[in-house]
Amino acid sequence: MLDSKLFFLINHLRSNFLDTLLPWISVPGHLYLIYGILVLFFLFKKPFKDFLIFLTILVIGFSVADFTCARVVKPFFKRERPFKVLHGVFYPEGKGFVLLKKPLKKCTSYSFPSCHATNVSYTSFFMGFNYPLLFPVLLAIMLLVGWSRIYLGVHYPFDVLGGYVLGFLIAFIFYEVYIFLRKKLLI
Repeated sequence: MLDSKLFFLINHLRSNFLDTLLPWISVPGHLYLIYGILVLFFLFKKPFKDFLIFLTILVIGFSVADFTCARVVKPFFKRERPFKVLHGVFYPEGKGFVLLKKPLKKCTSYSFPSCHATNVSYTSFFMGFNYPLLFPVLLAIMLLVGWSRIYLGVHYPFDVLGGYVLGFLIAFIFYEVYIFLRKKLLI
């Protein structure tokens, strides 16, 4: 299966630098900090009332993206995580990684789609639609987070891709809501 082959290719591409960076970038609090700093950029680029509309729609859309991924789509597909079904997965343990000789029997949420990928995709596309010049930075963050989820052994590549697509679709919808509200409230 292509998804498993790509998973092992990425999961087994090890380096000390990636062993440090990718677990860090995968921590939600670190992502909130990165995106929070980027949101401040919009504070200086938009009139304050427009910024409040932007921020409100960003937060509501993020909540919808996260809920849709975790509570609607994952329970529908019920795909197990790679570390629960595959042998030979590198998986974080303590401050390093171990090579699992056999799958872990650990209670977790499902794998498809990746909610990390959904959330960073939503946030990156919503912000990028608003300020396209910032999109290359947002895309780099999004791709790093997706890579990290595979590297950490918690998602297959198609889980990440599915998360990116779901996040994009929700970002597109909420960007249209934002445009509509801007026209109604600022004119």
